[in-house]
Amino acid sequence: VLIPLWMGVPVVTMKQNYSGHRYGSAVVENSGFPEWVAKSKEEYLLIIERLVNNPQQLEALSKRLRDSLATSSICDGKSLALNIEGAYRKVWKMWCGNKTNG
Repeated sequence: VLIPLWMGVPVVTMKQNYSGHRYGSAVVENSGFPEWVAKSKEEYLLIIERLVNNPQQLEALSKRLRDSLATSSICDGKSLALNIEGAYRKVWKMWCGNKTNG
């Protein structure tokens, strides 16, 4: 999902309960394009049809996708590391709180 976006290709995905769909929709939403995440097969096809039928929009998107992705939360390594550290601290504190003496 990241490589096509980085290369200027819009990625349309569908939000479902499968891990691949969750990954794809999370990447697309957090890249700043939640309008490319469909909730049904019908909506998926409508999104693609809208993109295909507007070549000027596709060209403009292609030119700005890399910059949009680079400035999105997906590429914010510092915030990601801080969030992971916070999650580790929370788990550690929970583990320490549940530990019994002796």
